[in-house]
Amino acid sequence: LYSQIIKRKLYLKYSIYYLILLISNELCSQGSAGYYDDRNFFYGYTDGAITKLEYIKIDTFFSARNYVAYLDNVGNFKLFYKNKKYTIIPIPPERITATNFLLAYSRGTFLGVFNGKESKRLQNFVTGNYKVGDSLIAFLDNFNMLKVYTFDTIQDLMLFTAVDSFDISDNMV
Repeated sequence: LYSQIIKRKLYLKYSIYYLILLISNELCSQGSAGYYDDRNFFYGYTDGAITKLEYIKIDTFFSARNYVAYLDNVGNFKLFYKNKKYTIIPIPPERITATNFLLAYSRGTFLGVFNGKESKRLQNFVTGNYKVGDSLIAFLDNFNMLKVYTFDTIQDLMLFTAVDSFDISDNMV
């Protein structure tokens, strides 16, 4: 009788742990993803739905918490967000950096961002040196002014002479 009580308590204890694990896994799981099928069709997954995005094999893609960004077969830079497909720019960016909250992209001296609401130009004349954290972007303009984009605003920090010596973490420059 005593061993049955212990077994029942252990069963209840491990059942509760398993239930907590399942719930936390569901809450922390990735919200979007991109993948190919066996015919190289490209699909996007977001908000619990799968959508066929491209029939011809794409070049590359970047998945984040709530979007999938990709370059199609002719070099258009596209975004799959909230079950809709958008063309951000009709030419491939030279550099793309995706985080959970921001998507930074550049071509030449142009720097753009998708911030979860909209895609927009941050700066037309950037030296090419920018770094991305989870929710901020630090960059140098053509006058070597160190600037930071966060929460939809751009802040001037300081004139900067050492071009490569700034660093960034998730929320700190």
